[in-house]
Amino acid sequence: MKNLILLLSIFLISKATFAQTETLGNTNLPGIYTDTVSIDCSKAELYSRAKAYLAKNTILKKDVIQMDDPALGRLIANSTTIEKDKMSDLGGTSYIVNFSTDISVTDGKYKYVINNVTYDEKVVTPRRATGMLKKVVSQLKETMSIKAVWVLIK
Repeated sequence: MKNLILLLSIFLISKATFAQTETLGNTNLPGIYTDTVSIDCSKAELYSRAKAYLAKNTILKKDVIQMDDPALGRLIANSTTIEKDKMSDLGGTSYIVNFSTDISVTDGKYKYVINNVTYDEKVVTPRRATGMLKKVVSQLKETMSIKAVWVLIK
């Protein structure tokens, strides 16, 4: 019996020691994701792209935008991402993750901070939440790097 308890203890300690954690960008604390990205673009254009990202990728609520200051080049918004499983139209599960998005822009670079991450742990696993946040960051970086292309149609 002592050997079984010892063996089980060693197994659990080794699992905890070698457990992998998923990180996103530069992670200082669990649930805080940040990165600074250099890009050849003016402050005004980056600010416009950040506003476009928030307009396209946030659920419209009255208090979504917490700070909107073009002079400082800073936007802070309460954001939500929703992922539905294939059966969600038939009563399946919708996975919801709430977070705060802070985007600061200057000439030639922008910084994003995603923090205050919350979700219902009964429905969303930490791994799923991390995957959902990876998609959010991917969408943010994609929107911030797209140059406006205007085509004249004759």
